[in-house]
Amino acid sequence: VQFADGDKETLVIGAPEILLAAMPQAAADIHSSVNEHARQGLRVLLLARSDHGALTNDAADPLLPRDLIPIAMISISDELRPGVQDTLAAFRNIGITVRVLSGDNPDTVVALARQVGMPEPVTSISGQDIDGLSDAQLRDVVQSHIVFGRVTPDHKERLVRIMTDMGQWVA
Repeated sequence: VQFADGDKETLVIGAPEILLAAMPQAAADIHSSVNEHARQGLRVLLLARSDHGALTNDAADPLLPRDLIPIAMISISDELRPGVQDTLAAFRNIGITVRVLSGDNPDTVVALARQVGMPEPVTSISGQDIDGLSDAQLRDVVQSHIVFGRVTPDHKERLVRIMTDMGQWVA
């Protein structure tokens, strides 16, 4: 958020992994608190401000100010749908493998996957980690991972293509 009154203050809310990268001075306790909340299955957003910087006008690829100061951390719990455990068990019983492709933090998604009874081990990888993988490497990752967290629509499209190329049905 940037204000039109000429004030240079900018407020930013978003994924902690993204915003903390623009806060080299951020304290380690912020990182650990974000991670702890994510491991509990909570979605975490970070609110920060800049007194000098402005965002670019390109909403698809915004450039964050480099002087962000954390203001607040917001934790949101998800309410699991009734019967989700039974549905996933029925999928397993008929041979359907469930994978989760989510824009949320991988630790959050793993915690939620465990809460709904996905079989262990619930392995995860982040979109950032799959960025540099070749298609052959990604095929191996698809075979060995259940959760794909912090993935973008482009990641999801690539993952679906890889799975269908492997002969898997994707829904």
